Amino acid sequence: FAQKDVVLVDYFKYSSSVDAAHVANLRTKVMAGIAETNRLQIVDIVTQSNMATEEERRKAESAMNDETARNSIMQTLGAKYIITGDVTTMSCTKETDKDGNVTYYGNLTWTIKIIESSNGVIKYTKTFTHQAGGLGGLTQNTGIGDTYEEAILQTCNEVQKQMEKVVEEAFPIEGSLIKIETTKKNKAETVYIDLGVAHGIEKGQDFDIFIEV
Repeated sequence: FAQKDVVLVDYFKYSSSVDAAHVANLRTKVMAGIAETNRLQIVDIVTQSNMATEEERRKAESAMNDETARNSIMQTLGAKYIITGDVTTMSCTKETDKDGNVTYYGNLTWTIKIIESSNGVIKYTKTFTHQAGGLGGLTQNTGIGDTYEEAILQTCNEVQKQMEKVVEEAFPIEGSLIKIETTKKNKAETVYIDLGVAHGIEKGQDFDIFIEV
């Protein structure tokens, strides 16, 4: 059976105006969303005992810029890829209707990067923006709540849902048709491919077939 690619989820960077606890929750939701795809093996940097002093190392300017040494450490953990996050904004918009009812809308802008640990090359990057669309409750994939904290939490839940698309884009499933078992009316009816559950394939999944020329 094929081995799943190992991805190490690094600490997320964030601006000084962003709450560290909220970023930690966002990072947890990102990992949860990736895990739900059953496509990758996740290593959490926080839980690695041999990286226990990493957070202190990152505070030093020399360590922050030592990407070569850092990538080497990631490889010792078996990680083929490193996932990083950079949170630019994470706040809420407060709106009060004519009856005095208060609603909070989450505002979040962040960037995810997937980096090859062997050479530091960025394999995938994408910036997401979740924000209120103004009065009337129009939103763009953002969370809504009766409190500030609830809106932030619901916005992070929206991020979790988006991770399936991220995994599909960054790690597309590609395989080969290795045998046509049965045909009907000159069309293939039963075929064998070199992909399976170990690759994250599920029952009922559709594939596009291409002929190499």
